[in-house]
Amino acid sequence: MGGLAWSDDLNIATRIDRVLPSTATASQSTVARATLHNDDGHWRPGTAVRALVTVAEDQVALAVPLAALQRFRDWDVVFVRDGDDYEIRPLQLGRRDGVNAEVLDGLKPGDPVVVEQSYLVKADIEKSGASHDH
Repeated sequence: MGGLAWSDDLNIATRIDRVLPSTATASQSTVARATLHNDDGHWRPGTAVRALVTVAEDQVALAVPLAALQRFRDWDVVFVRDGDDYEIRPLQLGRRDGVNAEVLDGLKPGDPVVVEQSYLVKADIEKSGASHDH
């Protein structure tokens, strides 16, 4: 298991050696042991840190950020910019993590997908009564 730990403004990538079996229910925190290079003495034994932990990594052919996904009618869709217009693209999705979703069908690499504020594009399309045909 890999992880990125940070305390104040200091970040460090490391590997988790062991996760202790108990978890604090109220804070949902747990104790893990990791080896850190500490030549400058910044890291003190027992110091609490926040960490991002990568449990597994898989390569996928195509993925989109979760922020780009919208529900439109009964589909998971993204909006693809086509000149001054936006096209609704229903997607078949695969695996997801906390950031991205695997695209199995409905999109090609390089398609200009709207990520930021895609909900505004959805609202405009819904107001205009746009239709989508398969």
